[in-house]
Amino acid sequence: MTSQGASQRFTGVITMRKWQELILNSLLNFSMALVAGGFLKLVLDKGSAISSVIVIVCGVYLFGFLSILTYNSDKEK
Repeated sequence: MTSQGASQRFTGVITMRKWQELILNSLLNFSMALVAGGFLKLVLDKGSAISSVIVIVCGVYLFGFLSILTYNSDKEK
């Protein structure tokens, strides 16, 4: 058994792996891109304000969910 596996067994703490950090980082970046794209579409195309607001809300919702998920995984460390 590796030392990481032994430490997880004894302490009950699950550390985040590097690939998980990279995936969460890219999803957080994607959610911010949704928000920025929604604002840009709202400014440039006034005719589709509802769809712009929906994109912004989806980006904020995704960012909030991923932030809570990341915070909880960091708190367990």
